Parts: sequence; C-alpha cells; structure tokens
Amino acid sequence: MTSIPTLTCCHSDERVTDHSITLPLTVEADLFEIAARCAALVSVLIETDDSASRTALCEHLLRAAKAA
Repeated sequence: MTSIPTLTCCHSDERVTDHSITLPLTVEADLFEIAARCAALVSVLIETDDSASRTALCEHLLRAAKAA
C-alpha cells in the first residue's frame, strides 16, 4: 500500500496572513502577477477565521483588483 504525503505548513495562520498582506504589489506588475496575487489572497482568505484578518485581506484584494 502506498501512502500519500500531506502538505504541512510550519507557519502559523497569523504569519501566513501577515506575509500575504505585507507583500508589496509593484507598479510594474503585469496582469499575471496581479492575478497570482489575487489568487493567493483568496486562498488565505478562505482559510482565515479571524474577522480582522479577513477584513485586511479583503482590503488588499480590492486594492489588487483595482490595480488591474
């Protein structure tokens, strides 16, 4: 029988959220970079239960969408 490896994250949820929020989106970012950033923010947003973190992630998602 084969085993399926599972992905584990060594960071806490707060550190992942903080990292997602603090990453700057440069003015020179193309649509692919903006789309990748939006996808990363949504991915973290789905897994976040804290309302303050969710609000911050939504604000950054809105800013990234406006940059497109």
